[in-house]
Amino acid sequence: MSKKSLGKVFFSHGKESGPGAFKIQRLSAIARQAGFETTSIDYRGISDPHERISKLLRNLEYENDEKLILAGSSMGAFVSIAASESINPAGLFLMAPAVYIEGYDYPEMKPAADVTEVIHGWKDEIVPAENVFRFCSEYSLNLKFLNDTHNLQSCIKEIEVIFKEFLNKVADLI
Repeated sequence: MSKKSLGKVFFSHGKESGPGAFKIQRLSAIARQAGFETTSIDYRGISDPHERISKLLRNLEYENDEKLILAGSSMGAFVSIAASESINPAGLFLMAPAVYIEGYDYPEMKPAADVTEVIHGWKDEIVPAENVFRFCSEYSLNLKFLNDTHNLQSCIKEIEVIFKEFLNKVADLI
């Protein structure tokens, strides 16, 4: 008899990335070990953030009793935040979120999740740390700054630990 999944994690990659990106592969493995199913949406060829939001919302498949998690990096984090307002997932895991960036505007840009974790690099050359601090301050979100750049690859082991703790928090929700 197979064990029922704790929920589903939907990963959204960044503008210049793909569904098999390094961070997605590493975090997907952790999610599966923790008992979650994973899906990585393919946004390649879609540069408009609003089209990506629509695609994510169209591709969300989960049962009402499953915990839904949206996880994204950069533009994928922006997409996850915007989609969360419509579906109120159990969790949002945001890495280097593209917030307060020109061209990334969305009227309902309020994160809506039971548990939200934000990770950002102090040396991010694309999304200023001030933008992410402002966003997290506005919504009282957990924020961890790491000594890394926008791609957050040199701190992947730290991110894996943070993600595992995040999944535990979501799994503990009643």
